[in-house]
Amino acid sequence: MGAWIETGDLLIEGVRIDPQLGGLEPGNAEAAGSRPSPVEDGAIWIAGGRIRAIGPRDAIASLAGRGAVRFDGQGALALPGLWDSHLHLGAWAMARSRVDLRGCRDLDEVASRLRARDATLAPGAWLVAVALERHRVDPGGAGLDGRLLDRLFPHRPVAVFTHDLHSVVVNRRAFELLAPGGPDAAWPQGAVVQKDPRTGEPTGVLQERAVGMVDSMIAPGLPELTQQIAQAQVELARLGITGVQTPDGPDEFAALSVLRQRGALRLRVRFLPPVSMLDTLKSARIRQGFGDEWLALGQVKAFADGSLGSLTAALFEPYAHSQWPSHRGQLLMDAGAVATLAAEAARAGFSLAIHAIGDRACRAVVDGLERARSEGAWLPTLAYRMEHVQLIRPEDMRRLAALGVVASMQPVHAPSDRPAVERHWVGRTSRAYAWRSLRRSGVVLAFGSDAPVETADPLDGLFAALTGQWRSDAPGSSGWHQDETLSLAEAVAAYTAGAAAAVGEQEVRGTLRPGMAGDVVLVSPDLREADPATPEGLQAWRRARVVATIVGGQVVYPPPA
Repeated sequence: MGAWIETGDLLIEGVRIDPQLGGLEPGNAEAAGSRPSPVEDGAIWIAGGRIRAIGPRDAIASLAGRGAVRFDGQGALALPGLWDSHLHLGAWAMARSRVDLRGCRDLDEVASRLRARDATLAPGAWLVAVALERHRVDPGGAGLDGRLLDRLFPHRPVAVFTHDLHSVVVNRRAFELLAPGGPDAAWPQGAVVQKDPRTGEPTGVLQERAVGMVDSMIAPGLPELTQQIAQAQVELARLGITGVQTPDGPDEFAALSVLRQRGALRLRVRFLPPVSMLDTLKSARIRQGFGDEWLALGQVKAFADGSLGSLTAALFEPYAHSQWPSHRGQLLMDAGAVATLAAEAARAGFSLAIHAIGDRACRAVVDGLERARSEGAWLPTLAYRMEHVQLIRPEDMRRLAALGVVASMQPVHAPSDRPAVERHWVGRTSRAYAWRSLRRSGVVLAFGSDAPVETADPLDGLFAALTGQWRSDAPGSSGWHQDETLSLAEAVAAYTAGAAAAVGEQEVRGTLRPGMAGDVVLVSPDLREADPATPEGLQAWRRARVVATIVGGQVVYPPPA
């Protein structure tokens, strides 16, 4: 690959260092006022993969000595290495080679992109597309189904995944491969097969665990997946991402293990195994934390509900404007099931990361975890986490804080989901994407992207956390939920120290301090001076880019000239 500089000692000089952005403790922005003043011409010395010293350039350069390789930061702002706390690495890597439907304005544009790819495929090959935004191109939910795909592509199997990855639309050829026994064949528990209420025939829309069946059918072989992930980590380095926490399956873990064995992994990965792997891990006596500083096991990942885009997130009150009256989503785990799984995972040496989007699912998770802790089925030295937390009631925020559960959230969901939230969560939108309220309640935030559901670019995530908007939104347009937005220091902490806390590694990474991991990201221009509410500040955010990414003292971006 060759896209990095390997060094013994590295001296990063000519950088701006701000204690509020480099040494901020998760959940304690207020304490930043007592920290030392910013350094405008600073340096960071990394040796043995760890930060040895940080401060004014001349003082640090004299400590590093002549043997250190020097890297000119050119006045960029230095941040701790950015982590994506929830990125589907295998799916994101593979999605880059599939039809991307993001940004389509209507069904005609969807059909046009699919036809363009269809013309390039061999006979009988699968046509696979991702990132279908149904709320944008098909707001009524009745236009894009398997019957439309049958008319367009009767000659090959087709699978079109929605952007939330909780639904997939397939044509008849694909459906027959998935269910050779016919539409009445048995499906796994938790699989949703939508049927026409008039005819009882499948519409081609599959949801939740049925999506995994399609994934398995089109899964690439290990060599292809390994190659795609190897290429994907180069792009993540360009974005300033030094580590990811990825809920994936055994195929992805195998590919990551191959890269680690080859010494080709230059991205720190914490792998969150699915519940389906728990028995295997328990039998092998492999516990959470197994691995090394590059690849290690994190929490067991489980699902308490579905998603907003597929209207399967579990709510207390029914969805507005749904084609199913009184529809409240799909609760996949109640409190009893959560407590039982927590006990089973604890016996195997694992804590939990539970997907919960709707307020009814968040309540079930909090209830279940409280029960597990009261019954002693709890591992206090490990981090527990809740994924997404997109709609939660205030009383459950306080209970989440009391449990010490980290809220793993994705700021880019807010501007992306705004149309769907305002259409379907009428009367409760003020409780959606409640970053500041959660933080005030004492909950530690860990930020990520949910890519390929959304963009993996953390600069877009930071901007969304500050404004509730996209960087590309029109100047002067109103951001969403301004009372729930964060400061730059708070948002950066969620991508760094908070992300480290989500996997129990806050003592070794996430801040720029001596002894911490030598993971640094350089960003230009200086975002401290860029107020998104002003035209000049907005333009600075739009110009913002990562100048360099350093992981363990190795410059992994930019590639050598």
